[in-house]
Amino acid sequence: MHKDFKETARNLLAELKREVARPELDGFGRTVEPPLDVDALSDEQKRVYEALPASVQNWLALCDGVEVDERLHGLGAILETLEIFDEWKEKGWTPIGDDCCGNYYVCIPCELNGETRFPVVFLDGECDDEGYIVASDPAIFYVEQLKETLFALAEEDDEWDSWPFDKETRLAEDPEITAFGFALPWDGTTKEIGDDEDE
Repeated sequence: MHKDFKETARNLLAELKREVARPELDGFGRTVEPPLDVDALSDEQKRVYEALPASVQNWLALCDGVEVDERLHGLGAILETLEIFDEWKEKGWTPIGDDCCGNYYVCIPCELNGETRFPVVFLDGECDDEGYIVASDPAIFYVEQLKETLFALAEEDDEWDSWPFDKETRLAEDPEITAFGFALPWDGTTKEIGDDEDE
């Protein structure tokens, strides 16, 4: 797990809540949801929740979704997306975000050094499960997406182009990103994400 994830994400979420509350953004429908109330879930929802990667559960304990320019899914959006892509559910894939343009960020279970890990890949909605890795763990993904969202809201997005395409920065901050055999974002290519990734 990404070190200090909870504290870092909590601070970024607090900043994001302040940003979306600015009067000039009123009416833009930008939301930062409160933490997920696990006790209020139905039995079916609890089964899905309990099967989620630990990093995703940790995210939901802080926030049940963000909808700004891109979306970080809460449990409801995860369930809705799995209804659309039922084959993802069968494969154990977890959609944890989207770019509001038909493309998704999905946790893919992979074996690495005898341990099941959940790297996050960007799936191109028009290329039928083709994509590239963006983070070796959901915790890293959440933190980087929150940072990117804050820069975009501050209208400084033209200054923020390192995630996930800056090779030097990504390798320094997330060295395991190359360990899973997925296409890398800075290569400018995609690769089919399929069942053979687990082999």
